Amino acid sequence: MGEGWKGKRENGVTFSSQLSQVFEEKNALSLQLRSSSRNICESHQHYSEVLNRCFVLERQLQELQSADKGMDLFPTDAAPGAPQEKNEPQRGSYTPELQELQLRLSETEHLHSSTKQDLRYLEEQLEEERDRRLAVEEALSAAQDQIRRLQSSEWASSLSASIDMTPGHEHSLLIDSMDNNFSKTRNILGLRRLLRSLFRSRTHLPLLVAVYLLTLHVLLFLCFTGHL
Repeated sequence: MGEGWKGKRENGVTFSSQLSQVFEEKNALSLQLRSSSRNICESHQHYSEVLNRCFVLERQLQELQSADKGMDLFPTDAAPGAPQEKNEPQRGSYTPELQELQLRLSETEHLHSSTKQDLRYLEEQLEEERDRRLAVEEALSAAQDQIRRLQSSEWASSLSASIDMTPGHEHSLLIDSMDNNFSKTRNILGLRRLLRSLFRSRTHLPLLVAVYLLTLHVLLFLCFTGHL
């Protein structure tokens, strides 16, 4: 009986030790499980934070893409190895300035296009003015040539008329002037004979005075009228 009891006691001790070892392993596993659960919770929290950050970055990116479509016109080079997520707020902070620059660029392009159209219109107007000026200069030159031809024709006509004057006409003019001179000379001689006869006769003295006065008036009249 003693050996049976002793065997049962040794089996109980072995079982107790095994049970104690199981409890220790259980406690260790419980500690590991709690640690793992804590790590899982921390990982889940970190994952949630990362996911929320991704959502925030995606929303900011969508806002930048919708509000600042001209962002690609002004690329910014990031330093090698620098985190790209830190550049997103900076890009968002430059959005008003970029929008203003984009608006000014659009206005400048519109002004450049309008100025180019105005310049083209002015060039066309200048070309038309040059054509009209050339036509006026050609018309003026033609008019001057015509005036010179008319003047030359008139001078040639007057010269031809003076050369083509007939000798008979010149002779008639000479005879007329000689007849006028002869009639004037004959009148003067007759007047002298009349005065001489009056001076020789004393009875005709009053008549002589009257004739003298009449002759004086006639001479004055002829002088004033230009016949003498």
